[in-house]
Amino acid sequence: MFKVPLEEQETIIIFNEADSTANVYTHSKKWIKHIESGLGVRAWRVQGQARDYEIPKKWLRLPKKPREATPAQKKHLESIRRVKALV
Repeated sequence: MFKVPLEEQETIIIFNEADSTANVYTHSKKWIKHIESGLGVRAWRVQGQARDYEIPKKWLRLPKKPREATPAQKKHLESIRRVKALV
């Protein structure tokens, strides 16, 4: 079997405002496992290692900015780590 270089193992998600579905093309084993096992969707096209899926657009989520812990939260987490280190 032909091995695809890592630079070409891409995941492409395509959707528009008019349709209620999104098309996902991926080589990623992680994405394939999530879509097939987690979402229960089967690929409508398989090309070697790549898969094509059609999923409801409402299943897609916009990325969120990671939260920054406040100084009080950081202090609390540090005290928990110290207690766990003693056990």
